[in-house]
Amino acid sequence: MIRYENTLSTEEYAELRRAVDWEPLAPEQARAGLVNSDFIVSCRDGDRAVGCARIFWDKGYIAYLADVMVRPEYRHRGIGRELVGRCIAFVDGCLREGWRIKIVLVAAKGKEDFYRSFGFEARPGETGGAGMQLWRGEDSMDELKHIMEKFSASGWELIAAPARDWLEGRGSAEALAAAIKQADRECGRCGCELDPLYKRALELI
Repeated sequence: MIRYENTLSTEEYAELRRAVDWEPLAPEQARAGLVNSDFIVSCRDGDRAVGCARIFWDKGYIAYLADVMVRPEYRHRGIGRELVGRCIAFVDGCLREGWRIKIVLVAAKGKEDFYRSFGFEARPGETGGAGMQLWRGEDSMDELKHIMEKFSASGWELIAAPARDWLEGRGSAEALAAAIKQADRECGRCGCELDPLYKRALELI
């Protein structure tokens, strides 16, 4: 029997991610996301979680709708619509007189029309540019390491020395950032291969 609850365990969340072919998360990271959610709704068939959705709210004007997942074998039964509807109802319940709260989300590819049916506007559009995202983690650290190796081998001690310190686990991010900013001011437009790396490194630190 299908029912809806406001609970979801870390294990159930991980299993749902696997079921919809999303990348796995470290258990402690998944747990932190669930604990810090402002609203969670799960759909259950008996004791089995077959869908979920979450809301993060800044207690002001922005709410983020995340992790709308339904197991493939349970799709096209109205479960996703019920999950999203309950999340929107939670946000509506947070409104005060004179308030407006904007709900934002990142739609899975091909699901845009589903969210349009609730009144969401796709971006880019007439009133806004494209939605954007930035993942931070292992990939960005690999990129930063590659840039630091280039700085270390440059022969310019202004950035070579702090880059070596960073690669060897010494020095601070603040000192490294200060050196890169100075290098960008002094040589950021000289046309060498390092020019575009200064600002990128500062984004990654």
